[in-house]
Amino acid sequence: MARVDFVSVNHCLRDGVTEGALATAIEKEGVYTWDRFGRFRCFKPPAPEAESVLSVLANVYARYSSDAPDDLDDGDDDSPDSLLRLCGWPKPKLPDFRSIEGSEPVVSMPPESTRPTPGAKLVRADLALIGGLLLFIKGELGNKRHPDFQTEDDLINVLELELSNLRLVGASQRTIIDKFSAAKKLLAEARGKARR
Repeated sequence: MARVDFVSVNHCLRDGVTEGALATAIEKEGVYTWDRFGRFRCFKPPAPEAESVLSVLANVYARYSSDAPDDLDDGDDDSPDSLLRLCGWPKPKLPDFRSIEGSEPVVSMPPESTRPTPGAKLVRADLALIGGLLLFIKGELGNKRHPDFQTEDDLINVLELELSNLRLVGASQRTIIDKFSAAKKLLAEARGKARR
């Protein structure tokens, strides 16, 4: 039997396919995975296998695209046994996500003031991680300074270039500078509170 490459749902997400396009593909065409006997098959809703993947996708969307509650479960969607890695499509049967995304109706976003934003806890956690990485790269955590980045501008330029090559949202120089600034402010506030 010829070997066929498998493209997981997780891989599609990392390639920039939206959760909505993946859900539409699963609802219309089904999703492939192994059944309880180890057979590789296509499952369409309402099959529990397909519904489980749709539920995980809904959780991913809720976590990263909406006003996620601060107590949102931080379970690892990328764990080795995750449905996102175990479900997908044989490469020859990979859905045409561009046509799926193009067929979805275009609806205007609500005004800026009514758009959902990430939960405050998630934003602070992201800024704390960015700030910690900045301190590490600068050698301010009891380690040596990273030899490739003599200035913060060096790091910003590399990030802008590499992230934009990956076509990731938020890769502009302005966004990176703003995130670094917010992270440094959060660290300064935390250090001020720690001294009290």
